[in-house]
Amino acid sequence: MLLYLYNNMNTLNNTLKGLEKVFNKPLNNIYIEAFVVLFLTCYAGLILPTLKLESTEFLRSDLFRIVSVFLIAYLSSHSFTISLVLAVALVMTLNHFNALELNETFGMN
Repeated sequence: MLLYLYNNMNTLNNTLKGLEKVFNKPLNNIYIEAFVVLFLTCYAGLILPTLKLESTEFLRSDLFRIVSVFLIAYLSSHSFTISLVLAVALVMTLNHFNALELNETFGMN
């Protein structure tokens, strides 16, 4: 049993090290960081209000929320600016869809 857990932990550790190598290279580039911050800011301000409720099944799923929170937590140790802007964009997205659902429930458009 312990050998099985040890092998699984080694596999998980190797996978996380590989992901860390993939994420660290772009996160250390200031131009990519600036682009991501600019894109998320434009998304929150310009693209978000045009999204309709019918096209958001994936965005309202629990898997999307868990992955988003994990990504924000992971990015906070590498780039606080990106994680903060991503958190604001996520909250604005979820708030927007909750407002759309509430308006649809009461028949307001």
